[in-house]
Amino acid sequence: IEKNFIVLGDNIIKSKKVFYDLNKNYSKKSIIFTKKVDNPNRYGVLTYKNKEPFKIIEKPNKLISKEAVTGIYYYQNSHLKYIKK
Repeated sequence: IEKNFIVLGDNIIKSKKVFYDLNKNYSKKSIIFTKKVDNPNRYGVLTYKNKEPFKIIEKPNKLISKEAVTGIYYYQNSHLKYIKK
């Protein structure tokens, strides 16, 4: 297996289509699923550096981004080493 699909416990995926689409449109990059929200201080938010995903900030006190991290991730095995335990 060259990729890992991670879904945190509070998410439910009702369709197999998401797995099919990810495999069909496979790239060498990992994917962090986000959703724009009006109250980002309630969630972890994704920040960018040079237009690339950079860091996830958990429940920020000030507005950093409106892109809440959903808890669904699609990682290449080679990228897993960058995840902090």
